[in-house]
Formats: sequence, C-alpha cells, structure tokens
Amino acid sequence: MLDFISFVWSTDPGILELGSFFTLHWSVLVVGLGLFLAFELFYRTLSKESFPKKKSELLFGAGLLISLIGAKICATIFKGSSNIDNLTEIEFSLSGGILFLLAFCIFLTKKSPRTQLLNLLDTAVFSLLLFLTFQQASLFLEPGNWGKQTESKFGVVFTNEAESILAGVFDKIDTVQIKKIENIADVGQVPVSINIDFIDELKDQQEAETFLNKDFKKSIVFYEVFNQHVRVDSVKPLEFSINKVENQKLQAEVKAIGILRHPTMLYKALFILIVFTALIYYRNKLPKGMAAGLGILLLLLGLTTLNFLFANKFSWDVVSENSLSLILFSASAFYLVKLPELSVSKSS
Repeated sequence: MLDFISFVWSTDPGILELGSFFTLHWSVLVVGLGLFLAFELFYRTLSKESFPKKKSELLFGAGLLISLIGAKICATIFKGSSNIDNLTEIEFSLSGGILFLLAFCIFLTKKSPRTQLLNLLDTAVFSLLLFLTFQQASLFLEPGNWGKQTESKFGVVFTNEAESILAGVFDKIDTVQIKKIENIADVGQVPVSINIDFIDELKDQQEAETFLNKDFKKSIVFYEVFNQHVRVDSVKPLEFSINKVENQKLQAEVKAIGILRHPTMLYKALFILIVFTALIYYRNKLPKGMAAGLGILLLLLGLTTLNFLFANKFSWDVVSENSLSLILFSASAFYLVKLPELSVSKSS
C-alpha cells in the first residue's frame, strides 16, 4: 500500500542540452502546453461571441504581455528594491499580473456594452486558471520546490538536489541515485538506498569503505540541503555494502531514511484545476461575469491557504506581494456584490 501513497522523486529536469549555453527543461514544455491550451480555450470561447481569430490572437498576446509586465513591476516595487539587477530576476507577482490583466480588459471594453466586458473577463479568467494549473505543475519538475515534512505516510522524497550535491562534491563518486526500499518505516519516513557508482580509478574496496565511513557520512549528516531529504543515524555506523560489477567498477548501496514531504505544487495545480473545472461546468448557469469574480476570489484564497499549510517556507510572495493579494481579494468580493448593476448594458 505504501507504494501508492509515497514515492521518491528523482528526475533530470533537463531534456536537451546544447553545450553550456542552453538547456531545455521539462517545465518549459509543460508551461508551453499550458499556454497553448489556454489560448485554444480563449479563442474557442470568443469565437462563439463572433470574435475573429486574428482579434483573439491579438487580445491573448497583448493580455499575456501586459500581465507579465504588470507582474514584474509589482514584484519589483513590493520587493522594496530599486536595484536595476532585480529586473533581470524571474520573479513575478500573481496578483500584480491579474490586476494589470483586469485593467486591460476594462480599458478594452470601456466604450462597449457592459455585457461584453463581463464576457471578456470570464474568458480571460478561464484561460488564466487553465494556464496556472500547468504552471504550478511545472514547478514540481524543477529542483528546490518541496513542501513541509509530512507527518503521515503520504508524501514525496525529493532527491534531485541531494543526488547532485553528492555527485558534485566528491571526486571519488561518478553517479548517485536514491531509490525507495519496499519496507515500511515510521510515519513521515520511508527507507531508501543511496546507490553509488565510484569513478573508474577507485579500485580498492578498503579505500571505498573508509571514504563512506568518514567523508561521505559526515556530509550526509551535516549538509543541510541533503539532510532535509535523506538522513542517516549520526551515532550508529553507516550501513552499506560494496560490490564489483562486471567491468570491475566499484558500486555501493548505502541504507538511509527518506524524509516524506508535501508535493505542495501538485496540491496547488489540483486545486486550480478543480476550480477551473467547476466554473466551466457551471458557466451557463452563472450570471455573466460571476465566473471571473469567483475564480479570482477562490484562486487567491486557495493558494494562500495551501501555501500556509504545506509550503516549506511560508511567504506571501509565493501568492502575491504583501498586501496586494488582500486588495485584489477585497476588490473581487466587491465586484461580485456589484455584479447585478454591471450586468446591465449601457444605453446607446
């Protein structure tokens, strides 16, 4: 049963490397797929309102660009730093992006009937939720995105960084892979084995044993990033076995304990997907514009709650920048209250 509720997550985030200049990551492909599907939804929804495809493409592209610019501006402002280097960082404010997107929609339809504004807002929020589902899922594919340690038997042992650390720090190690052992451990933990391939030059088994008992064990115990995911008893002797493969290369299998953590990004992706699916299902039963207000309201509330409950280091920056999320949350609630008035078209 444990196999289905806990697992070791160890995968290379890169798909293709072109020298030392460019690496294509799985997360980029997932985000790209999310963008494509978000546009298809945007286009097909607006086509029912007699929007031409070229106009839909222009609106989607302009909305995306404005959202990214707005998100970056708000992130830079609320970081409290005027350093120009901050502009090169890939840090965005979700609330800032949404505010600029809504402002764009309002500006675009300011001389149009209110129903057109509400239709555009609903369509924009549908596409936003679909894209954010893939965007959050893509973060799970990148090292460094893990949640709090779980106190149950459900969770993930994140090993990407742990493996990279061991393979990069020691010149005696060629490759490292951490695998799950099919035994049940204590709650929040799962037995793992650290499988090590030594370099070809290391032929002496005694030298390998000495290395594991001293330098290797010391690093596992005291290296903070590694210790957050895989641990050994600092008092007891290290449990391991060493053998030679057919080409006389030494391999070692070290017993350790994997620390189960919450896959917070997957929780967020699943939550956004549920909100998106519910709003799409009930869109014909909801008044025009209500899906937009409910979508933003539930998005910010849900992501903030999940981040508070499961994120490894809770920070309001993950959802938005400081009070910006609260402002947008309050504005969305006010918008829903005023929706009946907005639903009446302007008289010509």
